[in-house]
Amino acid sequence: MKKLLAIIVLSLYFITTSHADDIGDFQIEGISIGDSALNYFSEEEIKKNIRKNSYVNSDGKFYDANLNNFKFFKTYKNIQVNFKKNDKKYIIQAISGGFFYDNMEQCLIKQKEIDKDLKKMFPDANRIEYEKKFHPADKTNSSWYKPTTFYLKTGVIDLVCYDWNDDLGGSKYILISIDSKEFHEWLRTANN
Repeated sequence: MKKLLAIIVLSLYFITTSHADDIGDFQIEGISIGDSALNYFSEEEIKKNIRKNSYVNSDGKFYDANLNNFKFFKTYKNIQVNFKKNDKKYIIQAISGGFFYDNMEQCLIKQKEIDKDLKKMFPDANRIEYEKKFHPADKTNSSWYKPTTFYLKTGVIDLVCYDWNDDLGGSKYILISIDSKEFHEWLRTANN
């Protein structure tokens, strides 16, 4: 467990930069917003991993791909990247990675630790910590999430713990997402 903690904390330091206002300087597995995914994956790998039934794919503006177990991944087993539809260069608009836990207490402890580090790294960010919310995808109101969001000039970093009820898989995990300003605005308004 201590090794996992060290890996997570070290990975967050690799996300940092001296320019705390430019979202393109932050990385997950060495990949930044604004990079072409073709610098890291073949077009075949990208197309093979596009999620067909994702809510992101529903309106035709963006789509996402889950990329699992690539040899150069050091911290995450999988990441998700988002692109604009019909973008032949596959410019990354958002990237995320996460960790699964046995229980939500572990997730919330890890969220506090990462949040503390992010506050130090990005002291000028507009940070909002939200209360626990029921997830709208679960009509039984037994799944919830707890987000903390860092707003930067060119994008957003989200740090969210999720607790899905057993009928929806029962997963408990933390997700770290880096979104371009355009993608975050679309995501915020897409389901309204």
